[in-house]
Amino acid sequence: MTSVQIQSYAGVPIRSFDDWESHALPPPRKELHWKPDRSACELGRIWTASGEPAVPRQLVQLLESHEGTRGMGILSGITERETPLPSATRGHAATIWRLQAEQEGRVVTICIEAKADESFGGTITRELSNAKKKGGNAKGGHTRFPERLEWLVTHCWGFVRLTDGQVLAEVVADLPYQLLPAIAGTTA
Repeated sequence: MTSVQIQSYAGVPIRSFDDWESHALPPPRKELHWKPDRSACELGRIWTASGEPAVPRQLVQLLESHEGTRGMGILSGITERETPLPSATRGHAATIWRLQAEQEGRVVTICIEAKADESFGGTITRELSNAKKKGGNAKGGHTRFPERLEWLVTHCWGFVRLTDGQVLAEVVADLPYQLLPAIAGTTA
């Protein structure tokens, strides 16, 4: 494993699993999400398995498996890097893990939406159907899910549009919904 510099979302250096536990997540998220077998904890565990931050061999193998990512070297990482999205009504779209890498003299950004025992949500088609059935949000008002979805789909794939609530491209229709904000955050 290759050593790597990691800092928290707030800029605090992370040098061990204990540092990851103490600093990787903002306090409200830590209270909800820092648990063994959950993504935040397990991500910290695998990245500090050698006692200090290092690139896991599984990620190196994945990057080496494709010609477009072969030879990429991870330089640094930021935990819980938040990216503002105009479609977000509550806060930002959080990218759990943002890495800076280098490949043939070029800087490359890699964002990872990590999951351990959590899912990426239902498909976009299913989530849109559920929003239509509910007809409103938790406060009794109209849900903005279709508008958020329209913005995300248009932002990620400019040629794809929603028409009368129907997703026109299968690649988008079958995508787990939670990946869409992660893709939009990465491209932003």
